[in-house]
Amino acid sequence: WKLPARKSAESAMIVGRIGLEGNQPLAMNCVTVQQWGKVYFHAGNVPRGEEEFLIDNSYFVIPNIKPGQYWFAGFYADGSYNQLPANEKDFINLKPGEIRFVGSFDYVPGDLSGLRKAFGVPGSFGLKRAQKPTELEMMRWLLRAGKGSGWEPAIKQRIAALGGAKN
Repeated sequence: WKLPARKSAESAMIVGRIGLEGNQPLAMNCVTVQQWGKVYFHAGNVPRGEEEFLIDNSYFVIPNIKPGQYWFAGFYADGSYNQLPANEKDFINLKPGEIRFVGSFDYVPGDLSGLRKAFGVPGSFGLKRAQKPTELEMMRWLLRAGKGSGWEPAIKQRIAALGGAKN
């Protein structure tokens, strides 16, 4: 996978990981991050948000978004859409050119009765903070994936702010 070209100096990006315990990959169909107040039109029963890229290692990348206020609405995994509540304290306030790491999480599936699953009723789930990857590890990965994309200066700046080497 290659990081798409940066559209402008104002473009911001959100990155993170939702996987299984032990840094094992989780098959996801979407990650929904929405700009607060924006209406997203789509067909289907899974909410849509900004264009996301889901990577085989359970990383997600949402590049080339406008600065503003966003929220992590949910994600589709384990056969159902897992909705997250809209909570003002969880808003992601992106500045122009910012790359925001929202965290590494392990997905903990809940039990779902066969009847609820047949009707497509979302099941129970949990997200717990994971140790890996760290923000620095993810930025280093993003730098490799972003070679030639125009994102390199912003990624290197974030790596330096985290105490990593600038090269």
